[in-house]
Amino acid sequence: MASGQPEQDNQQPEAPEVLYHYTDGAGLLGILTSRNIWATDVEFMSDAHELAFVRTELRNWLYTTANRILQDLQGGGGPEVFRARLLTLCADNLDPTSPYRVFATCFSEARDLLSQWRGYGSDVGYAIGIESPALRGLRASPDLDFRGLQRVLYDLGEAKNVLLRVADELAHVPLGHPGAHSDLSTRLITLPLGATVKDAAFSEEREWRAICIGSTTTLENQRFRQTLLGPTPYIELPLPESCIREVVVGPGAYSDVRRNGVRLLLDKAGWSEAVVSASVAPLRM
Repeated sequence: MASGQPEQDNQQPEAPEVLYHYTDGAGLLGILTSRNIWATDVEFMSDAHELAFVRTELRNWLYTTANRILQDLQGGGGPEVFRARLLTLCADNLDPTSPYRVFATCFSEARDLLSQWRGYGSDVGYAIGIESPALRGLRASPDLDFRGLQRVLYDLGEAKNVLLRVADELAHVPLGHPGAHSDLSTRLITLPLGATVKDAAFSEEREWRAICIGSTTTLENQRFRQTLLGPTPYIELPLPESCIREVVVGPGAYSDVRRNGVRLLLDKAGWSEAVVSASVAPLRM
């Protein structure tokens, strides 16, 4: 996909120096030995239903806001017409029938979060601490547009403000009329945003997502794995050298043995600079 396009919202805060990817034993083994991390199609993630609800809410609000702008103009023109058109483009990009797919891999600012360990049960959870500058530089393949690290928003109102700000900025760019550039610009902002808004009940996760966008008409490196949702699309993102800072072994039995196993695995797989730590979370199964 084209480069040199708009980055994520310029008011996006800087990620912490290290972000943590929670996974089970099979995921840990796969990531460390393959030196890849998987980004899953967001339609097949555990919170896909919630994301779909958020996208519907955003689409309805965008169409309503665009129509209200045009009604207030009463046939006038200028940047406001362009602004309404841009908001409509944003809404169109959130259509579930769009050929564009969003892939994401999830991280947390928290290195030892009880709610995350509960998701993996006893004795199987691990948190891989990866340096965020390395995550910002992930690249997959030419048929994917990597949109960097995106902070998850736990407030729909904040997402609406981002879209309004984007429309305001683009409406004053001297392009003459909405066209292919505007469509691409709104798509590269709207699709990641639609994949990073969650209910405030999940705010303790302090989640970030590495986002990629691809079109079903050109996507060649998509793979599939079997999950509870059936065949699940994903892509592989190669990890840079020396980017793993730490592996936290989740709570449960045989903690010392599991830590030793992780240490041996890190050394064998070429991540010897990473440290191994044990959770102190009071998980009881």
